[in-house]
Amino acid sequence: MNILIKLIITWLIISFAAYIVPWVWVENFWWAIIIWITISLVNLTIWKIIRFLTIPLNIISLWLIWFFITLSTITLAWYILPWFTIGEFWSLLLFSWAVWILECIFWMDTVT
Repeated sequence: MNILIKLIITWLIISFAAYIVPWVWVENFWWAIIIWITISLVNLTIWKIIRFLTIPLNIISLWLIWFFITLSTITLAWYILPWFTIGEFWSLLLFSWAVWILECIFWMDTVT
């Protein structure tokens, strides 16, 4: 149940960030769910391993490495899914920053 709540909140975070960041387009509600599933699957598999391996770098960089991990996760989803369009590099950076900040706010217990 706890993982289901986290997945739903992650979907809301991604949808909200796509809504507020300019030059980020999702075609419709159903494609937003597919984007959410893709990013969630990447987060549940690859991100956990990378997070564990980068703990020393996170301590040194004050957890800024996780921003780059989020950036790479979103970039991977952008290249895989044709229904998820990001217009330019700065929009990708802003979208990743918004998702990272919102995830840090909602998952503060897992960051520390």
